[in-house]
Amino acid sequence: MTRRRTGSRSGLGILMMILMVVILCGCSSTPSASPPSGPGSSQDSTNGTQLAAWNSDGMVSANEYTQSKRFGDLEMFTRLGDGVVHIAIQSKKEGYLSLGIRPEEKMMGGDIITCVLDGTKATIYDTYAIGTFGPHPDDINQSGSYDIMEGSGSRQNGVTTFEFKRRLDTGDKFDKALVVGNNPIMWAIGSSVDRTTRHSSRGFGDLVIK
Repeated sequence: MTRRRTGSRSGLGILMMILMVVILCGCSSTPSASPPSGPGSSQDSTNGTQLAAWNSDGMVSANEYTQSKRFGDLEMFTRLGDGVVHIAIQSKKEGYLSLGIRPEEKMMGGDIITCVLDGTKATIYDTYAIGTFGPHPDDINQSGSYDIMEGSGSRQNGVTTFEFKRRLDTGDKFDKALVVGNNPIMWAIGSSVDRTTRHSSRGFGDLVIK
């Protein structure tokens, strides 16, 4: 009788241990949480962080733009909206900063946006190049229209920044349409705030809009 009771107790103990293992394994397999979705969950397409509101205040804030790219001593930031692109142009240089969209031969045919900060006054010019090496008169002086919206600029901590937005396709014959993806551009930095002076550096590249 003593041997039978001992064997029964051992078997019961093993059975209870198996049941506890099964229960604990079942409790540990909880489903993972899904990421938030809906109108309030807009995210940065570059690094997955939530986008901040865009403000034209002459400053590039954290998560305000989705793309950035450096061109020489100049850096450009972009953010795609509903048929609109938000752009920031930034440099440590103090001369004018220019963005030329889709030039055809050197400067010719380029939709050139020139940004000037004279003291605290920021002016952004909407121009179009009519020659290989210029000139590029204002669109409004060529029967076109001024299509830069909410322009601003400032110089803080040794950095000059301009912000503005424009429609991807303005409908103006003196503006080149921008597209989602790569856009061929030229860029230039002026030797002074006088936009008629020769640039101190320039180059070509692609502006990314996503």
